Parts: sequence; structure tokens; C-alpha cells
Amino acid sequence: MAEPTISVIIPAYNAAAFIAEALLSVLNQTAPADEVIVVNDGSTDNTRQVVASFEPRFGGRLIIIDQANAGVAAARNAAYRRASGALVAMLDADDYYLPSFLATARRAFTLMPDIVLFFGDTEIVDADGPTGRLNSEGKPVRTLPTIEIDGLFKVQGSTFTTLLEGSYIPVCAAAVRRATALAVGLFDLSVRTSEDRDFFCRLALRGPMAFSREVMAHERIHGGNISISTHRVDLARNVLTVMRKLRRPEHACLMSDQERSALEAVYKDEFFNYVYNLSSAGWKAYVRGVAMLPADERLAALHPKHLARALAAAVGISSND
Repeated sequence: MAEPTISVIIPAYNAAAFIAEALLSVLNQTAPADEVIVVNDGSTDNTRQVVASFEPRFGGRLIIIDQANAGVAAARNAAYRRASGALVAMLDADDYYLPSFLATARRAFTLMPDIVLFFGDTEIVDADGPTGRLNSEGKPVRTLPTIEIDGLFKVQGSTFTTLLEGSYIPVCAAAVRRATALAVGLFDLSVRTSEDRDFFCRLALRGPMAFSREVMAHERIHGGNISISTHRVDLARNVLTVMRKLRRPEHACLMSDQERSALEAVYKDEFFNYVYNLSSAGWKAYVRGVAMLPADERLAALHPKHLARALAAAVGISSND
């Protein structure tokens, strides 16, 4: 059986300092990518020039898309739509693959033709280099029920229920069946900080997933990472938006009773978390945030405990709840 074709997609915004390492890691794969698509997302540094310097080395397999800055989700979506591979491997511009990733991804989809997504583990890299810390540490991926197939692990049962609590899939070591990604609508541009969790949850409703316990990529953590945020209200709002969307009929109809129950439980927790953070931010933030809620959520958000917390925060009194 012929192995599936694979496109590597890389969104890049002001990534001149790192993207050469990412591209070199694609060039150094034991099984080459069929195409590499870099989306220059309105960079103001020399990202495009660095990428263009690699064109001769890729021998016609490198595609550069230039667009006005629209964010990482929009850049990934543009690359997915341009890609021609049966599989799409995602890589951020500041991360880099280990040499066996693409070969392992192809093998996974060949051995398990019903899977919609494959991923490997990643090692965290900081300013001093590899840290020895793994993405999988303390995450559900280490306890998922699986069957082993030629050294790879196919998840048994629902990955949707575990992904609801937070994504444990490292984007930079994930390969997705492109047709399935298009079918679920790609990344949601209205979600700014939980778009990965949302995307992977929707994929999980379409088929099984598999993974390798081996490190497949290095994931860089630094002060410029867009995923690092300290704004609790915005984070909570985005997670609630994801849970609210997953409750829509077009998604709920794909869920088992257990998955729907799990979603409802997480939705209630995230609703409370959002309103708690809103009210803790003070009266003005609370009133403004509650006014933006759908009508069916607004009444619950006006619970006396939340009102009291918002008033206390407004006058500088800390709440004990």
C-alpha cells in the first residue's frame, strides 16, 4: 500500500530568528515532505527573505503565501486550503521536528487507515536549549486506554471527553487527515486562545486518534509565544465560547451519551469559571461581560454571590470564595 502524501504547514509572524531551524528540520526528515507551505502572516521583519532563501534546497516543494496579519489560526487555515497532501503536518515557526516525525506519521496512517490524527510527544526548549521536560508530563495522554500497533498506540474509546478538559496534543508534532480537517471547518477564527482544543475536539468526533510515545519535535517556550497569556477573563471567555459551540446540534449529534454528559459538566464548570473571573475583575467588567452573554446564561450570571463578589472587587475588598 502506498503511503499517503503529506504537506507541512508553517504559519510565520516575525519569525526570522527561528524559522531557519524549523525549515532545516523539515529538510532533514528521513522521509521528505511532498510540499512545505509557509504562510507569512504580515511579518515586519525579514521572515520572508529567510524563507525564500530555502527555495533552492526544497527543489520546487516550498510554497510561500503572503497575507496581511490575521493571526495564527487564519494562517493555518490558508495553508490547509492550499495544501495538496492527504495529510497535513503542522509546525510552528519557532519549533522544529526530529528527523523521524514525517516517516512515523505516514506509517501511522498506513497502519491505521481509520485514524483522523496522529501525534508524538515533544520536548520543551527554552532559551538555554532542550530542558528534558516533555509535553506529556502530567497529562491524560499517559493514561489513555490504547492498543499497541507496531510500536504506535491507537486510542480506544473517546478522546473527545479527555480533550474537553484541555488539549494534550502538541500542534508541532501532529499530523491530520486533510479531508477531515476541512470537513470540521478548520480553526475557528473567533477563538483566540483555545483554538487548538476546539479544533482537536471537533476532529475527535470524526474518528479515532493514535500517537507515539517518542519525542517527535522540540517545542520552544519563550517570552514571545502567542499562547502565553495572563488575562484570565479573556482565557475563560474563549474556553466558554468553545464549550458553547460544541453544544450546537451539528456537533452534539456526533456524540455518545457519555460524551454529551461530559460536555455538559465541563460547560457548567467553564461557565462558573468565566463568571467568577468576570466578577473578580470588578463591577464594570462584570456588568459589561454579563451584558454580552446569551440570554439563557445571563440570569445564572446574576447570582447574588457573583454580584457581591463584583461589588467587593470594585471597592478593593477581597472575596473569600
